[in-house]
Amino acid sequence: MHSLDNCEVFAQMGDTLKRFDSESKKLNTFLYLSGDDEHIAKICNLVCKVLMEHDLVVQRPHDKMKNEVVTEPTGADAMNYLRGVLAVLIINTTDCLKQKSYNPDCVHLVGQVPPMSTVVAISIALKCGLQQPLKEFLAYGQSCVARQYYDYLNENVSKLVSNQFDALSLLTGFLTSARQAIAHYNQTSANELVDQTARLLQRQLLDSSDRLRVLSPSPRKRYLALAMNQLLDVLLAALQQPAEKPQYWTIYNFMICDETDSIKQENTESLMDRYSSILMDALQRVLQLVTVDTFMTWLELPSSQLLYSYQEVICCQSAAVLNLIRNKPELAQHLICGQLKTFAGAAKSFKERLTELSLRELLRFLDGDNGEITEAQTLAGLEELFQRPICFVSDECVDTMSKHVQFLGFEHITLIFNHMAEYLAEEAEDTSLSLEEKKQQRSQYNPVLRQVVQLIFIRSDVDVKQKILELRDELGLTTAFTFSNRASNSRRVLFFNRLDGQPERAHLLEFLYICYEDAQMSWQTLADLGMTHSRFMDIFWNLACQLTPHAIHYMKSTADSLFKDEYVLTRPNSFDFLLSLYAYPLILNGMKTGLHTPSSRSFRERVNNNLCNYNLNLQPGARPYSVEQLKAAQSAYLEALATGLAKFTELNHTHLIERILHTLLNVESADKYIQTNGKEQIDQMIEDNASADCLKEARTYVEMHVHLIQWRKNKLIQKMQALVDTSAQSERWKMTNILSTDRDFADKCMGLIMQSSAIEATNLFFKSIENKTDVTLMAEISRQIDLCDAPQAKAAYRFFFRNYMYGFMRYMEKATLPKCDRLADHVRGIVALAPKKCRFDHEAITARMILNMLVAKNLQGLDRI
Repeated sequence: MHSLDNCEVFAQMGDTLKRFDSESKKLNTFLYLSGDDEHIAKICNLVCKVLMEHDLVVQRPHDKMKNEVVTEPTGADAMNYLRGVLAVLIINTTDCLKQKSYNPDCVHLVGQVPPMSTVVAISIALKCGLQQPLKEFLAYGQSCVARQYYDYLNENVSKLVSNQFDALSLLTGFLTSARQAIAHYNQTSANELVDQTARLLQRQLLDSSDRLRVLSPSPRKRYLALAMNQLLDVLLAALQQPAEKPQYWTIYNFMICDETDSIKQENTESLMDRYSSILMDALQRVLQLVTVDTFMTWLELPSSQLLYSYQEVICCQSAAVLNLIRNKPELAQHLICGQLKTFAGAAKSFKERLTELSLRELLRFLDGDNGEITEAQTLAGLEELFQRPICFVSDECVDTMSKHVQFLGFEHITLIFNHMAEYLAEEAEDTSLSLEEKKQQRSQYNPVLRQVVQLIFIRSDVDVKQKILELRDELGLTTAFTFSNRASNSRRVLFFNRLDGQPERAHLLEFLYICYEDAQMSWQTLADLGMTHSRFMDIFWNLACQLTPHAIHYMKSTADSLFKDEYVLTRPNSFDFLLSLYAYPLILNGMKTGLHTPSSRSFRERVNNNLCNYNLNLQPGARPYSVEQLKAAQSAYLEALATGLAKFTELNHTHLIERILHTLLNVESADKYIQTNGKEQIDQMIEDNASADCLKEARTYVEMHVHLIQWRKNKLIQKMQALVDTSAQSERWKMTNILSTDRDFADKCMGLIMQSSAIEATNLFFKSIENKTDVTLMAEISRQIDLCDAPQAKAAYRFFFRNYMYGFMRYMEKATLPKCDRLADHVRGIVALAPKKCRFDHEAITARMILNMLVAKNLQGLDRI
């Protein structure tokens, strides 16, 4: 609703005032307040009841005058109606009715209340909660209507408001309105208004010893403080540019006249200087009454400005005034300036005032115990609180922080994390602490992590979330403190249960949440899935490339875990994922494929077959790396690989040992591929006329990659030699992985095969087929079986023969095969070597039967051979 629209409030107020007008006394006959006090009070009470009935105003007991009440608007929503109420009153005053040139927007308000004198309208405004609309009218109303109200107020304020403190607030409020009005009045009206303000000050301000005697000694000191404070506020407003007109200013354009904004002010600055000079004169008169004792008393008087006494506020205002008049020579020479300099020297900024507070006082301030605080004050208070280290382990401080978490951000988390990192450094120096004691002391930070840091993390955008995780990793806080809660595990399980293997559907935000709660477990679980299928491998690298600064901290620990996990090492995609993990510095720096991630199916095949569809980023990308970082990454990877080898060698898990060593062979191919690809890209860049700077950067990377092979060899010679020499399974190592071309392979293999499991036997037979020693080996087995006259001999041979055929099938998958007949002849030859007790019918084993069996992998067919 627009403030001037007809409403029930206008109608009810009109009926009430019309009834009084007809039954008691005509409202337009009130020329003076003297003698009509009771009538005026009754009128104001009637209007207040109407406004209270519509919840527009409320009444409360006066702070100082026990027998009086104060009427105030109920809130911002009520102001819309109250502006309209004031408009109805002013439009129906006798002064307005004489002009008869109403604005069409408000002509409908004429007659809604009886004609009344201006004295009645002012009385209702001051007594019925319309003081703010009245000040707005004085500031933005047309001079043809509003300017005369300054004289009316000068005559009647002291009669309507008996309390000198209330009168002072009204006076300075009118002066502030006048500052706005001067800015848009024409020159003549503005000059007259300046004169009116001088008369207001001369009549209403208690600026002499005689006038001050109306107050007792203690209130005098308070009055002088308020007078200095409020007049300095008005002066500060006068020395600055006027505020922009608010949207509601047009409400007060009651008449059709050209007085407002009709003449351009040619001397606005000098006019405002004259107004400022009048204010400074008034300040001078007040200041002459201030004794040293009075000034010291102000230090104990709390002002309306939080944390400041009146003495401190006046000192700050004095400094601000002196700063604004530096470029105004006439004002700067005013006598009061010298006295204000003394005050200005003791001015304290809000930040300085905050530093003086005790921790308890600071918390009370932030909690609003001293009064409502602004956003700027809240931010300043929080900044001060965060400078006090005790706040991070104090429950009261954490509670206060959590109340204002909407004002906190990455800079505050930085302060918290840096403090926690400093604590860890101090803890490391204290060798007397047990693990349990360290754990207990670190738990002091649990409240700030859960009530503050976690809430900031949740509220932050994705980029800030990444920065938070990166900072935490860099400072070594991730594993030192607890960031998870009761719901963390179920949230992590839910995330991974929802993964459908589609990289583009992997929700980055959800993954960031679970990384915050347990980053190591989150990346490890995702890596485990990457070992199972290429789609999950793509998800892993897709997320890692988006979260590079954070993800890079978990590549080493992920490799450490994978090479020691016997379950994931046997997963279908393990070779591909482990090979991609080796190249993580290149991938996270922007290695590109068709999917922008190392798609697992193509990764190993492309690397091993030298099909260069992978483009290395030979310029700084997402995460540039140095030669030291590249070497450290390779070393960590090979260290993890060697650790896995050592573990499974000790456990005699030959199959897992082979898988790890197979990964090592893939790494060798990857090193060669990286070099080849890099050189080809350099050639292409030269052909494309790349800039000299780009080529220089690219060559730096290519030269860096050249070292990969030598670094790997040096690392492996040291690790593998120690492992082979000290391992109880060294013979098996040499036989199956390192020394498979020895002349004594068959003899050594024979010794191993007699004590092998099925998987190990298959691996050994596969090696013997590759080395073309399988005939010799099977012949020796048959000879041994013939020499052994035991019932289990036939079953033993079937065990060996079955695993030989498994090995033969593997050979068929890997090697370039000869003609069918040659395969059949080879298998017939092996069958012919069978022990006498196990001799098969050779003629029944045809080439077609063997091929059908092998191609279809009909393993049951082995029993019929």
